[in-house]
Amino acid sequence: MEITEIVVSGGSPDAVLLSHNHYGHLDIRTLRALEAGHAPLGITPLGNDASICRHVSESRIRTATGGRHSCRSDLRGSLVPANHWSSRGSGDRRMALWGGFMIRAGSWRPSM
Repeated sequence: MEITEIVVSGGSPDAVLLSHNHYGHLDIRTLRALEAGHAPLGITPLGNDASICRHVSESRIRTATGGRHSCRSDLRGSLVPANHWSSRGSGDRRMALWGGFMIRAGSWRPSM
Protein backbone atom coordinates (compact mmCIF):
# COMPACT_ATOMS: atom_id res chain seq x y z
CA MET A 1 0.00 0.00 0.00
CA GLU A 2 1.29 3.45 -0.89
CA ILE A 3 1.44 5.94 1.99
CA THR A 4 0.83 9.61 1.23
CA GLU A 5 2.60 12.10 3.46
CA ILE A 6 0.35 14.78 4.89
CA VAL A 7 1.86 18.25 4.94
CA VAL A 8 -0.09 20.90 6.82
CA SER A 9 0.84 24.40 5.73
CA GLY A 10 -0.68 27.79 6.41
CA GLY A 11 -1.69 27.01 9.99
CA SER A 12 -2.99 24.12 12.00
CA PRO A 13 -6.23 22.32 11.14
CA ASP A 14 -9.05 23.07 13.59
CA ALA A 15 -10.94 19.86 12.88
CA VAL A 16 -10.74 16.55 11.06
CA LEU A 17 -14.04 15.20 9.70
CA LEU A 18 -14.22 11.40 9.73
CA SER A 19 -17.17 10.05 7.73
CA HIS A 20 -16.91 6.35 8.60
CA ASN A 21 -14.58 3.67 9.88
CA HIS A 22 -13.41 1.84 6.76
CA TYR A 23 -9.61 1.59 6.81
CA GLY A 24 -9.25 3.73 3.69
CA HIS A 25 -11.08 6.59 5.41
CA LEU A 26 -9.99 6.26 9.04
CA ASP A 27 -6.22 5.85 9.26
CA ILE A 28 -5.05 5.69 12.88
CA ARG A 29 -1.40 6.56 12.04
CA THR A 30 -2.54 9.74 10.33
CA LEU A 31 -4.76 10.69 13.28
CA ARG A 32 -1.88 10.12 15.70
CA ALA A 33 0.43 12.30 13.58
CA LEU A 34 -2.16 15.08 13.41
CA GLU A 35 -2.78 14.86 17.15
CA ALA A 36 0.94 15.03 17.95
CA GLY A 37 1.59 18.03 15.73
CA HIS A 38 -1.65 20.00 15.78
CA ALA A 39 -4.28 18.46 18.14
CA PRO A 40 -7.31 19.16 15.91
CA LEU A 41 -10.80 18.24 17.01
CA GLY A 42 -11.97 14.96 15.46
CA ILE A 43 -15.66 14.87 14.50
CA THR A 44 -17.22 11.54 13.54
CA PRO A 45 -20.62 9.83 13.45
CA LEU A 46 -21.69 7.98 16.60
CA GLY A 47 -20.04 4.58 17.04
CA ASN A 48 -16.82 5.40 15.20
CA ASP A 49 -15.40 6.89 18.39
CA ALA A 50 -14.96 3.33 19.72
CA SER A 51 -12.30 2.71 17.05
CA ILE A 52 -10.69 6.13 17.40
CA CYS A 53 -10.49 6.63 21.18
CA ARG A 54 -8.35 3.53 21.66
CA HIS A 55 -5.58 5.35 19.79
CA VAL A 56 -5.95 9.12 20.25
CA SER A 57 -7.09 11.40 23.08
CA GLU A 58 -10.78 10.95 23.82
CA SER A 59 -11.00 14.62 24.84
CA ARG A 60 -10.36 15.67 21.20
CA ILE A 61 -13.10 13.47 19.67
CA ARG A 62 -16.73 14.54 19.23
CA THR A 63 -19.48 12.24 18.02
CA ALA A 64 -22.38 13.41 15.91
CA THR A 65 -25.80 11.94 15.22
CA GLY A 66 -27.09 14.75 13.05
CA GLY A 67 -27.73 18.43 13.42
CA ARG A 68 -25.33 21.32 13.86
CA HIS A 69 -21.89 21.23 15.38
CA SER A 70 -19.27 23.93 15.66
CA CYS A 71 -15.54 23.97 16.35
CA ARG A 72 -15.04 27.70 15.61
CA SER A 73 -17.38 30.66 15.75
CA ASP A 74 -17.10 31.23 11.98
CA LEU A 75 -17.41 27.57 10.98
CA ARG A 76 -20.57 25.49 11.22
CA GLY A 77 -21.20 21.97 10.10
CA SER A 78 -23.95 19.40 10.02
CA LEU A 79 -23.70 15.64 9.78
CA VAL A 80 -25.90 14.33 6.99
CA PRO A 81 -26.86 10.65 7.06
CA ALA A 82 -25.77 8.17 4.42
CA ASN A 83 -27.04 4.66 3.76
CA HIS A 84 -23.87 2.60 3.96
CA TRP A 85 -22.43 -0.14 6.15
CA SER A 86 -19.47 0.20 8.51
CA SER A 87 -16.86 -2.28 9.71
CA ARG A 88 -13.23 -2.43 10.86
CA GLY A 89 -13.26 -6.10 11.81
CA SER A 90 -15.35 -9.25 11.71
CA GLY A 91 -17.41 -8.45 14.81
CA ASP A 92 -18.43 -4.83 14.33
CA ARG A 93 -20.37 -4.73 11.07
CA ARG A 94 -23.09 -2.07 11.10
CA MET A 95 -22.22 -0.99 14.67
CA ALA A 96 -21.39 2.64 13.76
CA LEU A 97 -23.14 5.37 11.83
CA TRP A 98 -21.90 6.57 8.46
CA GLY A 99 -22.36 10.07 7.17
CA GLY A 100 -21.19 13.07 5.27
CA PHE A 101 -20.68 16.65 6.37
CA MET A 102 -22.20 19.92 5.17
CA ILE A 103 -19.92 22.84 6.03
CA ARG A 104 -20.71 26.55 6.13
CA ALA A 105 -17.91 29.05 6.73
CA GLY A 106 -18.94 32.66 7.34
CA SER A 107 -21.21 33.78 4.52
CA TRP A 108 -19.87 31.12 2.13
CA ARG A 109 -22.34 28.38 1.23
CA PRO A 110 -21.87 25.60 -1.30
CA SER A 111 -23.83 25.95 -4.52
CA MET A 112 -26.46 23.29 -5.08
